[in-house]
Amino acid sequence: MFYIIGLGLCDEKDISLRGLEAIKGSSRVYLEAYTSILMISQERLEAFYEKPITVADRDMVEAQSDEILHNADKEDVALLVVGDPFGATTHTDIVLRARAQGIPTRVIHNASIMNAVGACGLQLYNFGQTVSLVFFTESWKPDSYYDRVTENAKLGMHTLVLLDIKVKEQSEENLARGRKIYEPPRYMSIPTAVSQMIETEDGRKEGTLDPECTLAIAMSRVGGDASQQRIVAGTLKELLDQPADVYGEPLHSIVIVGKRVHHLEIEFAEDYAVDKASWRRIAREVTGVAMLPLSLLNAAQNKPMLVELKNGETFNGHLVQCDNFMNITLREVYQTSAEGDRFWKLKECYIRGSTIKYLRVPDQLLDAVKEEQNRAREAGRNARGGHGPGGRGGRGLPARGVRGGRGGPMRGGPGVGRGRGRGA
Repeated sequence: MFYIIGLGLCDEKDISLRGLEAIKGSSRVYLEAYTSILMISQERLEAFYEKPITVADRDMVEAQSDEILHNADKEDVALLVVGDPFGATTHTDIVLRARAQGIPTRVIHNASIMNAVGACGLQLYNFGQTVSLVFFTESWKPDSYYDRVTENAKLGMHTLVLLDIKVKEQSEENLARGRKIYEPPRYMSIPTAVSQMIETEDGRKEGTLDPECTLAIAMSRVGGDASQQRIVAGTLKELLDQPADVYGEPLHSIVIVGKRVHHLEIEFAEDYAVDKASWRRIAREVTGVAMLPLSLLNAAQNKPMLVELKNGETFNGHLVQCDNFMNITLREVYQTSAEGDRFWKLKECYIRGSTIKYLRVPDQLLDAVKEEQNRAREAGRNARGGHGPGGRGGRGLPARGVRGGRGGPMRGGPGVGRGRGRGA
């Protein structure tokens, strides 16, 4: 049996029990060591697995796979892969070669950056194509990744950008002369990646990676403990302006935030923002994400509400319920097409929060929320014994701006600010 076993993202203990059993039962164990890296040494792996491990570089995996597959039809052989086995096309290729030789294969999966990227707060089903960003040289600055990011952006999807790894690479001169001399390992950092993205944007000028208004999330050592994993959010310019040591040790990845981002995604990632106010403002102005206070949604139940979707359709009805993901149920609904020329009357409808662009509620509901905030501030001051003039008040309820929609019988209300109350 030929096993391809995912090791996970961090250290020797991330392997699954099934994977560990397969390793212990294998006569030969190889570690694929060029598509990704673990955060520990080979010796720690060998001590934990109680097996000697042969490091398999690019040449062995891609050009000398027969050595790995030798006798795998008669004995168990394991190829260990950082992350998940199918995170790279290299591993698909070696499975096909094993099948072509009649060797039975089994894949044992594990966590990879493709699913662990959810640690930044963005929802996995809102991601589009994953792209790779390679090191630029003076004569080679490929920008095909930009087209994939643009395609995702047009659909409003997030883009995971995997940063380049150079392990056992030859210089152009040594390659041309056929000399087996290898360069020191290099791992692309967040500052290098962002500067290359901005350089590409300066050349393309399509606005996909505008450094001033493109939200992004930098991630490093995902899956590590609190001292290893780093997550930093902001615009591309804000990320570029941070000291390099903010991002920690490699491996690094970047997520370009899409415009279909949900308000809970923005709120989750805000904890990692370089500038929280800037993060909220750009999310509101550029992505159009609706940021609503829960107190307003509770007060709006059984009240009139107009909902405008991102595709331009509107729904005018009465709010039945709304959950924390802003999924909404309306009753007695009038639906209007995006063009405004077709209408439907619905007894009830359910609207996913991720499709909503605007909500409009009556002015008196906003007034009620403001009064509730004021009462909460006053209660906070009283609970601490009160303050004289100019003293600081209690924290108001978390409220976010509400944007008016188009059409319908209700006027858009003013925005509701967020922050600390202050004494009179």
